Amino acid sequence: RGTDQTKSERQMVNQLLDSISGLEDEERDVVVVGATNRIEDVDDAILRSGRLGERIEFGPPDADARVALFETYCEPDAPDIDREWLRAETEGLVQAGVAKLAEAAAYRALRRHRRGENDAGVVTRADVEAALVGLNAAESGDGATDGPSPATDAFY
Repeated sequence: RGTDQTKSERQMVNQLLDSISGLEDEERDVVVVGATNRIEDVDDAILRSGRLGERIEFGPPDADARVALFETYCEPDAPDIDREWLRAETEGLVQAGVAKLAEAAAYRALRRHRRGENDAGVVTRADVEAALVGLNAAESGDGATDGPSPATDAFY
């Protein structure tokens, strides 16, 4: 924003504004969609009235949505993972956090399966608990993580 921008960032904003302005002259319908997790870093010129017609904000998922997301990413089959426990344990997580948790739990189950400790590769509550510890450690800066490294693996 403003003076904090580099020359290339200013050029990119100007190009975007020029492209948006050019759309008004077109005779066809065009939809421009933008997304950010850091609205405070979006240039004021883009947010000015008349540039974009509508602004929709999405908050973090509620408890039921977090459970549904987890089940979508992970498909846990273990009877010891109950929905109420999962709702409580995922409190405060956004979609990306739930995805990372499910991925880390699935990796733990896969490693146990490869060692012969888990015949079906089923994700258990212990896998989720260990993944939560790794997720919390990563967020607090302790560096302990479980699952793939974002620097080397691209799953999202």
